[in-house]
Amino acid sequence: MPPQRKTRRSTRLRRPARVPRRRVHPFLFFGTPDRSRDHEPYQARDMICLPHLLAALTDQGYELGEIILNTPPQEGEARDAVAPVAIRLGASDTLLVVTRFPLNDALSDLKRVLRGHTEHEPMVLDAARRVFSMLCRPKMTLQEALWEWARAGFENRVNIQYYLQNGANFHGLRRADRGRAEKPPAEPRTSAFLLNLELRPGGPRMIAAFGMHAHATMVWSQILARQHPEWLTQPGFTMVDLIRKRVPKRATLLTFAQEWRYEIVMRVRM
Repeated sequence: MPPQRKTRRSTRLRRPARVPRRRVHPFLFFGTPDRSRDHEPYQARDMICLPHLLAALTDQGYELGEIILNTPPQEGEARDAVAPVAIRLGASDTLLVVTRFPLNDALSDLKRVLRGHTEHEPMVLDAARRVFSMLCRPKMTLQEALWEWARAGFENRVNIQYYLQNGANFHGLRRADRGRAEKPPAEPRTSAFLLNLELRPGGPRMIAAFGMHAHATMVWSQILARQHPEWLTQPGFTMVDLIRKRVPKRATLLTFAQEWRYEIVMRVRM
């Protein structure tokens, strides 16, 4: 009886399912020109904040995508002219915002953030409105659905007025949309926020980390990157009090940020 022919097994390996790349795209707002002659650290605030946060996200599996400049219309263009952005955002993409959202900034505000009127800006601002019912440099009010999540002792942080000077310290605190303002704590405090929200159902997402003052944003980015990088990738909303310390007039390192403390006001999964 002739020997049976051996069946030859295929040595071809199956390709593993392709895992979408998780790309993070910095989405940069523009501020009004600074008239000060001093070389303050906050004048390069976006570039200072980004390396800390990008490094923390890279350690968690993200890779740098494109930097998106939310550039306002130029002189001679219509104020609301929409600029296209040649980037198609997939479900695994994330926009990284490190500047306060210009939800209610008025043209007369001295410390306003400029609207860019670019292609992706509307969904960024729409996501921010799920958290804030009012947000401009002198005032912040949270959406009413979030009020119950304030920690005991921080119930009056849902509606805050800030000084335009002095690092955006608290000026008045309220427990509701209206009512008498309560006296702020004696020590200088301001606010900082972290949002990780879907821009559309199923993605892409937005991570936003910012304070009510540029120095606060720099400090908050370092706190997140060095102490709580895992917070960046957790869906939801975080709000903290930042207990401010002195910023050197001629800072050559950001080590002053290590002297600032924070207290959690609320952390909500969204």
